[in-house]
Amino acid sequence: MINKQLITIKSEAWSDETNTHRYVLRREWFEGTEDKKGNLAAVVTIRPSSTSPYTEDLTMMLIEKNVRQLGFSGFIAVNLFSSIEAKDRASFLKGMDKQSLEVFTTVLSEKRISQIIFAVGSIVKTNSVAMDQTKRCYNLLTPKQKKLTKVLVNSTGAIAHPLSVYARKKWLLGKTECLFSKAGDLAKK
Repeated sequence: MINKQLITIKSEAWSDETNTHRYVLRREWFEGTEDKKGNLAAVVTIRPSSTSPYTEDLTMMLIEKNVRQLGFSGFIAVNLFSSIEAKDRASFLKGMDKQSLEVFTTVLSEKRISQIIFAVGSIVKTNSVAMDQTKRCYNLLTPKQKKLTKVLVNSTGAIAHPLSVYARKKWLLGKTECLFSKAGDLAKK
């Protein structure tokens, strides 16, 4: 007997008119054709790639795989810097436009989000512009959202990025304090 299984994946991207800023990449999956409205994870990374909602890059593939493993039915990826060209300290300074922070707060108010994960890696420890933007974004969260927030860490508790070889297979989530600590390696929860 053949068993047919239908999985539907919805993908949505928000960008500016010139496609130089991508604010949101949202992916959801469910069995059949009817959305079951499961819980979502919001994943905060450094910057978007030039990925459209149709294509995959390695970061998005790893986020999707690990968010699935954590039991979510989708994710909303937002970034500290919305510019697809923000790659270093100088370009980080121009990495946001006037809509970026407004979209950030709007998207994170989605009622289905049950966890916010900062997956920014060690760049926030070595780049003061990235750290300042991390603080700015974190401070935009409501007290309730801050309670839902975790940080992607490696096995030693140091903050990690989805591309880190230590975080690719399985995500460990630590306390938000490790984002702002000097060593970045407070104990995991």
